[in-house]
This record gives sequence, C-alpha cells and structure tokens, in this order.
Amino acid sequence: MLPNKVVSIKNSILWKLPDTIKVVKECNNIIDVYNVLDNQFDDVNDFILCIDILYVLDIIKTIDEKGYYSYVKED
Repeated sequence: MLPNKVVSIKNSILWKLPDTIKVVKECNNIIDVYNVLDNQFDDVNDFILCIDILYVLDIIKTIDEKGYYSYVKED
C-alpha cells in the first residue's frame, strides 16, 4: 500500500522499493527476487505492486513470460 493517514511510510510499498531494487540488481528472475524478499512483504499482491512500480519507472524491462527481466542501469 501507498502511505496515507492509516498506513505509515515504513509500512508502505515505497519504503520497500530500495531493498527490492538492491535484490533486482543481483538477480535476473522475478521468482528469485520474490524468494529473497518473501519475508518483507505481507502477501504476494504487495510484491507484485512493487514490481509494477519498478516497471512503470523503467527500472526493469521484461524479457519473456518466464519471469526474466533486465535491469536498466542508471544514467
């Protein structure tokens, strides 16, 4: 969830993005990323939302349907 009056910033997806980016740099498959970060997310929906945010921000680009992606390096 995104921060609001009920959800604090530390319990939001935005707080988890830096840790997710760190793992995304090391792995090349979404399943591997989820296995590493499984204990940080309440459920798989929060993880999917986090990956969607990374995709929309052009931090990752998908390669195929099997969960492989490429990390877009910073300019």
